[in-house]
Amino acid sequence: MISTLVRGADAMMNGSAGATVGLRRPTWRAPADRAWTGGRSGAPMMRAVWNGAVLAETARTRVVEGNHYFPPESLHREYLTESATRTLCPWKGVARYYTVTVEGLANPDAAWCYPRPLFLARRIKNHVAFWHGVTVEGTPEKQP
Repeated sequence: MISTLVRGADAMMNGSAGATVGLRRPTWRAPADRAWTGGRSGAPMMRAVWNGAVLAETARTRVVEGNHYFPPESLHREYLTESATRTLCPWKGVARYYTVTVEGLANPDAAWCYPRPLFLARRIKNHVAFWHGVTVEGTPEKQP
């Protein structure tokens, strides 16, 4: 029973086919006409964009259940304000939410992270994912 749970959680972490898909889905768009570069000498860039503002930008995100989790150092924190919202995922733990505010417009609970994830989700600790109209754009860097 425990090995089945571990295999199922590993499948979810790695985005394997047949894994249970969570309810959160960011808007995903991979533009064919342009690619962003930056970071390490021309590495492809992933961006989270809302209301014309880049909320996060990095060459590498961590994908869990179809959501791109951006590393903490890639965030433009001036757009994020912690909200009181918390949710519980049975295998990731307690999620903390943020309201995204750009040019006076607020998008409540549009970002979330796991500051103290459970063991199986440890690789997304403090990484932030987006939804509620935030667009994740770009081409992810190939994993080594």
